[in-house]
Amino acid sequence: MISRRAFSLISGAAALAPTALWAQEKMDGNALNNSANLYLPQYLELIEKSEAGDQAAQSFLYQFASLVGDEARATASPQRQFTVPQELVLTSEPAINAIVERARDTRVVILNEHHCISRHRSFTLEVLRALRPLGFDIFAAETFIGKPRQHHPVLVEELRHKMPFLPFYGYYSRDPVYAETVREALELGYRLAAYEQAEHQSLLPDSASSVDQINEREEAQARNFIDNILTPHPDSKIIVLCGHSHILEAPQGEREWFASRLKRYTGIDPLTVEQSLNWPAFDPANDPSLTRTVLERLKPDQPVCVFEPSGQAFTAESYSGKVDLSVFHPRKPAVNNRPEWWANDPKRRAAPVRFAASSDICLIQAVRSVEGMGVVPSDHALVPAGDTSTTLYLRPGYYVIRRETRNGWDIIGELEVPE
Repeated sequence: MISRRAFSLISGAAALAPTALWAQEKMDGNALNNSANLYLPQYLELIEKSEAGDQAAQSFLYQFASLVGDEARATASPQRQFTVPQELVLTSEPAINAIVERARDTRVVILNEHHCISRHRSFTLEVLRALRPLGFDIFAAETFIGKPRQHHPVLVEELRHKMPFLPFYGYYSRDPVYAETVREALELGYRLAAYEQAEHQSLLPDSASSVDQINEREEAQARNFIDNILTPHPDSKIIVLCGHSHILEAPQGEREWFASRLKRYTGIDPLTVEQSLNWPAFDPANDPSLTRTVLERLKPDQPVCVFEPSGQAFTAESYSGKVDLSVFHPRKPAVNNRPEWWANDPKRRAAPVRFAASSDICLIQAVRSVEGMGVVPSDHALVPAGDTSTTLYLRPGYYVIRRETRNGWDIIGELEVPE
């Protein structure tokens, strides 16, 4: 049972007059996000620009939608479609089982994600939980950004359990699903590690070709990973979360990606787990073609690794033979208008929240009390104008509940989520 400790969270109670802590001043959405950890101003600006025909805003909007939990928009990101022969026989096994069994033989496990799909971050948490007993103890992620100490007293590598997880530790980890993955990783005993290309490693001119820019970045990532993670921690086992093609274990034409360089430089054969092209969209019409094939033929009720008759991972042609496993996620009904995979996480509890109606769309957010107000929320839900309730999914602890609008945010109550 959720303990409602104050204000408008108590059924039938009058709403407390909100106390605005971060008010919107004359700043654009980007400045607001950086200074006050707000989401809605930039999100609504992106929607407006996209609807006005701004193609750059449209492309970025899909990605930003994942940060605010707009599954319908995030999973509508256009994908390249592939034809799958009818005669191709596919088999599957539970994804966690397959990963655990194969992870015993390597020091490095690399998962990728599509940067619009929060589900991939939630599955990464399942992997972190499952591999901890095998001695995996470092979580490295593309999102983590190393910052000079004079600007930020705590580096992401220095974070420990219950320390505030702040927005500047990474971009994609502003998604509460990603932030909660990081928080639980710390609780499980993982150390965090950054390996992304640093600013001083970007030496090419803007006019350089995309191939040269890719190769420069992949080289920096591989060298950083070796110098900053593998070498200082020779007894550690590492789980990596990266985006898209960084996971490829072999060159792709003139492009050689992070995993391929890591394998070539160290002799370590990483376990590579592809997710980035495999998810069920909110609207089935937006399913990637490989996902549609798996859902129709295999009807999975849990994440599965899918194989071709040769034993090779069933993937898009660009990944074929270059990754070890390919994970596909099932489609299941939403729970309380929230994603099933989030609502049914065994570590979370449903936390119904009531509040006074707003005249505009808003975000209802839960921030863990021990971390303070400037952190990435533990969960938040988009709420249409006029609604007076939603359900958050939270791990046990004490939370401040706040409402973010396009004008800033205000505190609307507190709650306790028991064990």
